Amino acid sequence: MIIVAAEIFGVPGIGRKILTASNNLAVDVVIAYILLMSLVYLVLDTGVEAIQKRVLAWR
Repeated sequence: MIIVAAEIFGVPGIGRKILTASNNLAVDVVIAYILLMSLVYLVLDTGVEAIQKRVLAWR
């Protein structure tokens, strides 16, 4: 969440592109970038969870 906020308000990246596309009323671009961010989140969350299960198996 912090990364998304940082991208929208300061750092050029996907968040800035979403903001620019929404200002230009490019709904298709906004939806595509939101789906991309969701996919990246899903992959990262699944990966971190798998690593956590392996590293913290004793828990």
